[in-house]
This record gives sequence, structure tokens and C-alpha cells, in this order.
Amino acid sequence: SKSETGSCFLQYCILPRCFLTPNDALYCAKFLETMLKIDTPWLSMIHFYDQLIKTIPSCISGCTSHEAATYGRFLNEVLRNLISWKDDAAVYQRECGSKRGFSSDFFVKNAPTISHFNYCDVFVKWCRRIYTYFTGGLKSESEVHQLNTMSIMMAIHKVFPRLA
Repeated sequence: SKSETGSCFLQYCILPRCFLTPNDALYCAKFLETMLKIDTPWLSMIHFYDQLIKTIPSCISGCTSHEAATYGRFLNEVLRNLISWKDDAAVYQRECGSKRGFSSDFFVKNAPTISHFNYCDVFVKWCRRIYTYFTGGLKSESEVHQLNTMSIMMAIHKVFPRLA
């Protein structure tokens, strides 16, 4: 179904590969950019990014330190795009404003895309969620969770945290 497309794409196409090597992580991030540019039908990018953010805790707990660093590289590239759209309304409008993946109602044909203002609200929610996940990872009693969280944070430190 339309609502499951993003979740399936994440589960079967992106997550298995973004942990393999740094080049694979970069490939996955660039592939997402391409999916948006070609305006892939039946793929809500907003829903996809929301699902991606929600998988961070399980990714932290279920990987090796090498995989965590590689995943961090992937997140760094993804967050860089999300931030560029938040920081500049013109960039958001040019890259996302006419795309079906940013539709305000994905199930309605020709629905308007979400406004830059609303995207910024969603972005802040994602950042708060990531902050909560990282705080939990660092406070975890598991040394593996702590190390993986730090590895990911080191990989994204230039782009996260970023609320202002």
C-alpha cells in the first residue's frame, strides 16, 4: 500500500546497505536525493524521513562500532540535506516544493506540498527525537550502546545538534 512504501524501502533497500562501508553509506544518501529529484511516485519522503529517524535507537543497539561509524556517515549526509531545506526557504521550494513526496496529504491526488514553515516544525521535532535517542544511548548501562552512540555523534557533529 502507499503508506507502507517508505517503510519497506527503508527496511529492504536503505538500512541493509547503509551499514556496510562508508561508500555504501554515501551511496544510500545520494540515492535518497535522486529519489526525491525524480519525484518517485508513491514514496512520501516526509514519511520516509520520519521512519528513518524512528529507527535510530534500534540501529544504535543492533550494530558493531564499525557499522555505527558507517551509519553515522549516512546520517550526516541525510541530515545535511534536511538542514539545507530548513535553513533556506528558496532551497526548500526549489528541491521539495513541487515534489509529491512532500505532499501535505499523500493520499490525495494533486494535494499541495507542505509549506516551508510546516517543514521547519517537523524538522525541529526530528531533532528533538534524535537528541532524546542520543541522550538515552549515552545514559545506557550498555557500553556498546554508549560507544555506538558516540561513534554516530562523532560522524554527525558538524550538522547536529541544530535547532536554530
